[in-house]
Amino acid sequence: MSVVGINEETQLEILKLVSAVLHIGNITFMEENNFAAVDNTDMLQFPAFLLGLPAEAIQQKLTARKMESRWGNKAETIDVTLNVEQASYTRDAWTKAIHARVFDYLVDSVNKAIQVADGVDTGLSIGILDIYGFEIFDNNGFEQFCINFVNEKLQQIFIELTLKAEQEEYVREQIRWQEIDYFNNKVVCDLIEAKRPPGIMCILDDVCAQNHGQKEGVDAQLLNHLNKTFSTHPHYQTGAQCFLVKHYAGDTFSKCPIVVVHYKKEEINADYLILLIAYYPSVISPSILLLLNWQFIAFLRSLFPDNVNATAGKRPTTASTKIRNQANALVESLMKCTPHYVRCIKPNETKKPGDWDDQRVRHQVEYLGLRENIRVRRAGFAYRRSFEKFLWRYAILTPETWPSYRGDPRQGCQIICRSVNMDPDQFQMGTSKIFIKNPESLFLLEEVREKKYDGFARKIQKAWRQFNARKHHARQKNGLCPFRQNSHVLVGVLFRQMTENY
Repeated sequence: MSVVGINEETQLEILKLVSAVLHIGNITFMEENNFAAVDNTDMLQFPAFLLGLPAEAIQQKLTARKMESRWGNKAETIDVTLNVEQASYTRDAWTKAIHARVFDYLVDSVNKAIQVADGVDTGLSIGILDIYGFEIFDNNGFEQFCINFVNEKLQQIFIELTLKAEQEEYVREQIRWQEIDYFNNKVVCDLIEAKRPPGIMCILDDVCAQNHGQKEGVDAQLLNHLNKTFSTHPHYQTGAQCFLVKHYAGDTFSKCPIVVVHYKKEEINADYLILLIAYYPSVISPSILLLLNWQFIAFLRSLFPDNVNATAGKRPTTASTKIRNQANALVESLMKCTPHYVRCIKPNETKKPGDWDDQRVRHQVEYLGLRENIRVRRAGFAYRRSFEKFLWRYAILTPETWPSYRGDPRQGCQIICRSVNMDPDQFQMGTSKIFIKNPESLFLLEEVREKKYDGFARKIQKAWRQFNARKHHARQKNGLCPFRQNSHVLVGVLFRQMTENY
């Protein structure tokens, strides 16, 4: 944290909040006169110390909430005691809210640390969106439902931007093309997020709001409502205590009990935020407040800048509404950008080279939506290159363009394609680029290119061997020259020795 400019005091406050989240999560509840009560009040002491709050204040907020009743111009605020299930939801929602704000603060600190200096032109920017893909488990809850919804929205962007970019390039290059037939997943997105008629998220909001105090029957009521609304929808099916959404990457069963439970854990009322950001001034005099850790209080208020007084009596923003708003904001930002997609496949869990887990790779290919994305791309032209680059790479394929070609690059590309007997329907010449439809045609070019290089390599090897052989022969020949020069002397000596002996 020091690297991104967070001082030591703030780091301590962050660690205190994270510790408080962990300890609050350990608090359990028991039933007492049909209402919730903290099972072990000693569990309140340490998180209260970390947050600088009385343990009784935390206990009161975990087991009760404020509700505002209005009639006409009058309003009345009453305390509503929670049952065990509601108290558990409140505990989880409160800890998630604190953790989310701390996380947002850290992300904002990182962004500020890498921000360019003032006065520098910031018209261009690069953003990275990291998302795994679809999650389809045996028991899919609200979190998987939301993750899959976001992936469906991103797939919609991919199709729109990819096809838009493809067709704009075809028009610009004056390429003959046909309208690409593809599945428009807007119908799936509307099934989930639409308001009129209401989608699954709106129905989930209404059912959970109407049955806030009930534990039994909410999931059944949700399923009945969904079945009545979407019984004829082509991308919706129902099952025993679950419903199915047909996403582009596959069918996803979401179990209603798990969806409802996870949904309620995301909902937090404004009065729980008041406990964090408005408690101290309301109960402690300013002179005593100065003796407390004012820096921690200021840090809490920076994390929760919400105007809680304006929203204290209103129904809290639901988790599904937040997801919809965030997803739509993300879509709006991405539509203004020029996207580049990087699909990462993890081959194994052992982190070792050469270890290939076929089942895991297939799973990723399916739930990253690679097959659908590739199908959209292959519906048009799979390969396109400028005339100059194509000619530079494949000029070696024919003597008409190799070793040097000084003619028109467009005509040179046509000569290359004809030299490998490529079907004329497989390529088109644009104004500045050549377009090849199927990968098989590109593989043909690469195969012929490899054979050409293999032939040249053999010629180079032959020439090198000839050079080495001539050099070795010359070296041997030069080594015999001294012997040839002195051979007559040696013959004379041998002759005299033979005559003397005989």
